[in-house]
Amino acid sequence: MLQKSHPSRFRPGIRIRLSPSAIVLGASLCIGTQCCCSAGAQTALPVGGQQISIPLGPPVTAPTHTQMRPISGQTSPVRPLDVSPGLAYIRSHFGTDHALTLPEAISVALSNNRSLAFAAEALYSADAKVSESDAAFLPTLNAGPADVFLHDQNRGSFVIQATLPVDVSGLLAAARDQAQFQDITSRLDYNRSRNQVVFEVAQAFYDVLRAKALVTVAVENQQDTRERLRDAIIRYTGKQVAYLDVVRAQTDAANSEKVVIAAKNTLSVSVGLLNSKMGLDITIPTRIDEAHALEMPPGIIDAPDISAMDVVTGPLPDAPAPAPGVADIASAGAVQKRSAEAIALAMSEVDAPEFRGVLTEAIANRPEIMQAEAQISAAKKGIQIARRSTMPSLGVSVGYYSIRSSTGTPINEPEAIVGLNIPLYDAGVARDRVKQARAEVAASITAKRDVTDHIALEVQQDYLGLVQARDQVAVANQAVVQARTAFSIARVRYNAGVGSRAGLSPLLEFADAQAALILAETNRVNALYDYNAARVGLDRSTGRFAYLKSGPGFISPPSDSVLRKGH
Repeated sequence: MLQKSHPSRFRPGIRIRLSPSAIVLGASLCIGTQCCCSAGAQTALPVGGQQISIPLGPPVTAPTHTQMRPISGQTSPVRPLDVSPGLAYIRSHFGTDHALTLPEAISVALSNNRSLAFAAEALYSADAKVSESDAAFLPTLNAGPADVFLHDQNRGSFVIQATLPVDVSGLLAAARDQAQFQDITSRLDYNRSRNQVVFEVAQAFYDVLRAKALVTVAVENQQDTRERLRDAIIRYTGKQVAYLDVVRAQTDAANSEKVVIAAKNTLSVSVGLLNSKMGLDITIPTRIDEAHALEMPPGIIDAPDISAMDVVTGPLPDAPAPAPGVADIASAGAVQKRSAEAIALAMSEVDAPEFRGVLTEAIANRPEIMQAEAQISAAKKGIQIARRSTMPSLGVSVGYYSIRSSTGTPINEPEAIVGLNIPLYDAGVARDRVKQARAEVAASITAKRDVTDHIALEVQQDYLGLVQARDQVAVANQAVVQARTAFSIARVRYNAGVGSRAGLSPLLEFADAQAALILAETNRVNALYDYNAARVGLDRSTGRFAYLKSGPGFISPPSDSVLRKGH
């Protein structure tokens, strides 16, 4: 420090420091508000002309045990994982050969998922920025030697100085508020990531269960076709059937092998995807348990297992079967009327009261909308910060000054500095900054509208998908019962060597019935898992997975005052 003046108690100057070293990690937000998500709530949905009740509350997906790498309560980021955990990780926390339930799979994801790790690390960084902005209001202490130019000579000196910034223009407060809004945005981004991760894990979990069920259907079909081929060869050897029946059986057996291979490959791929969503090594053979994961739609009766059905095993009864009813063949005018009614019903479901209810829940819960609101508030604070080059600044500092005079006499005295800086001309910099800041505010407002409309579309699609999936389960269950009955009758005819009509081989009729049964069973499996996937899809689009009572994010949706005014 080089000064050409006599040492004095008061010196003109200014010292305002935004000290980057004053960082306190893990500053927490004491924010709480009521959660708009009501667990267990139900909404009546019109299906098939009837009112049904579909549970719209969140499923029980919260972890039931301590998380393996808990994030809650951390004051600094946990040590990042070099590689994704493998089979040893699962065995160390759940035991050997343990099958993960859906809540356990979600718990593993909350501890290891890569997207959540990124969100948590960004949140810790935002917390540090808030602490840094708070430190700008605190005094700073500096000490060090200096040279003072006195009477054409340099004199060594030593200064200890404490500086207290005075925020006369509100710039420091605006910077702190902006950092707080950005911290709120980061917390909500963690909630958004959690909502998405839980949904993706649940969806991948159901995909594995679906793949396992389809493998079972494929293997059962493979066994049936092999038995039919063996029987066809025996009958052909005994000259009871034509060689065409053997060829047909061989073709069906080969096709069943192909289906089994494809089903097994799909299961392997599904397990790898589930591992990836949980943040584990994709190569480990993760086993899962469907306990409490799969739900049948309310009001829908599951198709009975074939072992529980009254399967016809003996000869056909002599009494003729009842004649089928007369088909309802409507006139052209009646068809048009029914078509118009179906279209009107579809259009009414687009804006049904039940849909409005879940949409309201989504608007209240989705972190993305709250993020957009916090970003608007942060952008508004940027307007004030943009004027910093035209704002006056004031600083007060006190210290202790030590120097020797030209005669060698030591001069030790306290000092105080009051510095006022009034900018007179900034060449239009502030004006241009304000223009940019106002454009950012406008862009943030448009972004919120875009996010809100996108979420409304997501909720509508997931809502309608859930209604459709429930109807599909009902139809698929009915088709399975009918296909099993037809298969049982065809098997009796085949064993008796009697076809349903002259010239048609009983084996071909039996093969067609079996193919129809396999198709019905496959459709039933897909319909049931489509329903459960649609259920968790609606949970995600309404934000039901976003909040947890522990973790670095918000435990419930923050209030409007927090989003508009900050902490």
